[in-house]
Amino acid sequence: MSIVTPMRMTVKFVILVIVGMFLFGETLSFWEYVGIIGVVLGLLIQINFKRIERLKFSPQYFYIILAAIFGTLQFTFDVIGIKSVVNPFTYISWLMFIGLPSTLWAIFTYKSAFFRLINYERRKIIASALLDNIGYACLLFVVYFLEMVEVVTLSYISIVIATALGVFVLKEEYSTRRIVSAFVIFISIMIFKLIS
Repeated sequence: MSIVTPMRMTVKFVILVIVGMFLFGETLSFWEYVGIIGVVLGLLIQINFKRIERLKFSPQYFYIILAAIFGTLQFTFDVIGIKSVVNPFTYISWLMFIGLPSTLWAIFTYKSAFFRLINYERRKIIASALLDNIGYACLLFVVYFLEMVEVVTLSYISIVIATALGVFVLKEEYSTRRIVSAFVIFISIMIFKLIS
């Protein structure tokens, strides 16, 4: 995870910035470029390149890029979709409804395993599903009013918040790499938003 997640997030972030600039015609100031480069550096700091050097080439790297590309495509189509409607709530509601058939398919296909998991982890699953949907809905709602590159860049403040919660609230073990990464991303977002 220490390799996969930062790589996927970095690739996705870079692609989304490029998509915002070329597909949606969004323009950036000098300081916004500085902020974006800083966020990329902050993400790259999380990657342990020594571990990558010790690993032989494997299909995993291909799947990382593929996951980033599909994640980017999903978000791009959602941005196009939500910017094309008059009321953003109609698009968001429809988007949430589309996931219902796959949920029903999972229930009927894996009935016993599904309900066994629900019995053990009911609260966590419900909380996670609700927060995930609410978070993505909020992201799309903001994209309706602002430029995509701005929203995507600001959304990476979640890494700073997650790091702070992990260190100060959950008392997790942390590495210098993680703290430095969060700090660089935080400063970069401040440059992107406040100085620009």
